[in-house]
Amino acid sequence: MSQGVELATAWVRLVPSVEGVTDSVTKAFAPGQKAAEDAGGRAGAGWSSKVKGAIGVAAIVAGVVTTFKKLYEVGAVFDDVTDTIRIGTGAQGEALDGLVDVAKNVGRNVPVEFDKIGPVVADLNTRLGLTGDTLQTVSAQYLEAGRILGEDVDIKKTTAAFSAFRIEGEQVESAMDTLFQVSQATGVGINELATNTANAAPMVQNLGFTFEDTAALIGTLDKAGLNANKMLTTLGPGLVNMSKDGEQPAEVFPGSSPSSRSSSPPVTPPRR
Repeated sequence: MSQGVELATAWVRLVPSVEGVTDSVTKAFAPGQKAAEDAGGRAGAGWSSKVKGAIGVAAIVAGVVTTFKKLYEVGAVFDDVTDTIRIGTGAQGEALDGLVDVAKNVGRNVPVEFDKIGPVVADLNTRLGLTGDTLQTVSAQYLEAGRILGEDVDIKKTTAAFSAFRIEGEQVESAMDTLFQVSQATGVGINELATNTANAAPMVQNLGFTFEDTAALIGTLDKAGLNANKMLTTLGPGLVNMSKDGEQPAEVFPGSSPSSRSSSPPVTPPRR
């Protein structure tokens, strides 16, 4: 984990705001100062103890300076995060504070730089209207999936897929888990999977396919070396005829059944 993440994580956990920093620093260094005084007392009240005391004070002052410098650096990071969220969402006042709190909470759970968290929180709030715990969970899913899969999850492509199937609110959490699990099980990139799922939506929804069914089918076709878009276009008329005959295409295709999907755990990180 980079130094920036370590500092920011420590900051959000131990020093919630710049207010009260003096008390925090005092409490942090007080045990060391008391230990130094006790050691000096045991050695006597001579010149050597005064020197030790002076060294102890110098160390404390140096520590305070270093601590404030690091807190200043981390504070600057959060100023940037706040600016990013304000510009990206237009939020002000309590609404902005709530979104910034979401970013801080995400930083406790996912080991990524805070300059990556701000844009994700802002874009998901803008495109899907997510707030609070749901926004926190979904933001963490996006960042964690990107970290595990080795590619940034494209918010425009994935949210377009969710919107195509009218997925909103808390439903986004399970939909994001579906994309992640199918991507892991089939090897198709999560952004490509989302794009193909969105493109297929107009046809497959009329045939009884859910978002989960569609993503699983597209992943299965891709894994078999078939072009999912072309295959669905070719199969379209046949699927329509099956539907007219009373059969449910979504139940006929084994690739769209829950048992054929990845058994890997979801990407949802635990909340802290």
